[in-house]
Amino acid sequence: MADSRGGTGSDATGRRCARCGETFTGSHDDCTGLFKELLTSKALEGGSSVDEMPPEASAHADDPTRRLNQHLLVEEIGKGGMGKVWKAWDTKLTRWVAIKFLNEENLEDIRRFEREAKLAARLRHPNIAAIHEVGEVPPSRPGQSAAPFIVMEYIDGPTLAAKDLEKGLREWVDLFAKVAEAVHAAHQAGVVHRDLKPQNIMLNRSGWPYVMDFGLAKSLRTDSTLSASGVVMGTPAFMPPEQAGARLDQVDERSDVYSLGATLYAVLAKVAPYSGASNMDILTRVLFSPPEPPRKHDPQIPLEVETIILKAMSHAKEDRYATAEALAADLRRWLANKEIVARRPGPLKLILRQFRHRPAFASFVLVGVLAAAVGGGWALFRRPPEIVRPDRQPVDPLAGGRGDGVD
Repeated sequence: MADSRGGTGSDATGRRCARCGETFTGSHDDCTGLFKELLTSKALEGGSSVDEMPPEASAHADDPTRRLNQHLLVEEIGKGGMGKVWKAWDTKLTRWVAIKFLNEENLEDIRRFEREAKLAARLRHPNIAAIHEVGEVPPSRPGQSAAPFIVMEYIDGPTLAAKDLEKGLREWVDLFAKVAEAVHAAHQAGVVHRDLKPQNIMLNRSGWPYVMDFGLAKSLRTDSTLSASGVVMGTPAFMPPEQAGARLDQVDERSDVYSLGATLYAVLAKVAPYSGASNMDILTRVLFSPPEPPRKHDPQIPLEVETIILKAMSHAKEDRYATAEALAADLRRWLANKEIVARRPGPLKLILRQFRHRPAFASFVLVGVLAAAVGGGWALFRRPPEIVRPDRQPVDPLAGGRGDGVD
């Protein structure tokens, strides 16, 4: 006889499930019929049928390999170095979610993945993608580790890295003001993102921005970090010099301010602030060369917006905006046609910046300038030679008289 509970008993006697018709022994928690019944009951609670769930989800309702707790895996929508992201249907709350799976099994990656979930879950802001749940997929074979996953808000749009995004300048500036305010909220919660770039900012269908992927995030409230070994982690073209140089103890809120400026640079100029033949080449440029002004790539970028970007991307942290909120405020000043706080560096600061970025070249120039100054001074102030006339006394050009004894 079938178990009255639909076949979820645990004895060793073979039984046939009343829901799915399969014979089983032991636990039968993965019953396909039970899962379909759950889908139907949730739909009927709202007075509708199971057919009204999204067709792309219902197409996989019979596939047990697509089930993860109450979630139905529908489509793989992303793949990166650490894992995969699936679009999934939440059968309990009847909503779309995104589920990120870790595909690495080394301990450091697992810890980083878990830390992302913990840090991101504490953040609450309209422009930060929410974390709904964390869990583990049981191992499918002996000796295999459980695979952790994160269930997060599903954003139905592109990242800022998409090539076909069409927005006006003022729309972009307003969008980045929102993003900067979201990053400031993360900082207020004690979290530094450390990997802000166009690929980690998504837009929904309405164009609303969301900050994503806190996989490299650092907690400001502890001294621990999984990158303490000095390994450079992040995306070279968008990371600040202190991060590019693996000076991890110097990475703080202003490091994210730099990356926000670099991201706005890339979106408006349609080119990354740094490029090179390799990551090492890019890192070297970040460490020793200031970025080209974005107006060199697009002269239509207003001078004030360029000034804001370059202040955010200052090599020295003390020259950047003190907070992401201050960056957002300057962007909103420009939108309101008010005077911005950022200023272009003067000649002296430009010279000092060259010393900071290219000390060897700057020292060579300084030596040349000093040598020219010393040579010019010696030529100006040295005593001229005496002029000797054949029939008269020597003439001293620096003394009075005519040199003939007559005053």
